[in-house]
Amino acid sequence: MESAPPETASTAGTASVADGTLSRSGTSAISIRREPSTGGVGVETNGILGTLWMGIGLGAYFLALTWINVLLGSFLSPLFIVPMTWLQDRIVAKPSNRR
Repeated sequence: MESAPPETASTAGTASVADGTLSRSGTSAISIRREPSTGGVGVETNGILGTLWMGIGLGAYFLALTWINVLLGSFLSPLFIVPMTWLQDRIVAKPSNRR
């Protein structure tokens, strides 16, 4: 068995919406009528252009994030690997210099 919410949701007191306007009566209770076109779900939308713009922006962000991580890996790795090879060469060369 399925139940549907009432056309008007309210908290306490009496309040109503007439012709797209919000009205209060007495207390601080507010009543908001459901939108018939959305089935009562209050979804804010920016349309297809907003969705496309957001997708382009997120795609560019993650592309830049991947690019900077690749650059950091390719440029910072030698900064640590090359001095480590120098250090390893010196450690290996020390025992052979002893008499």
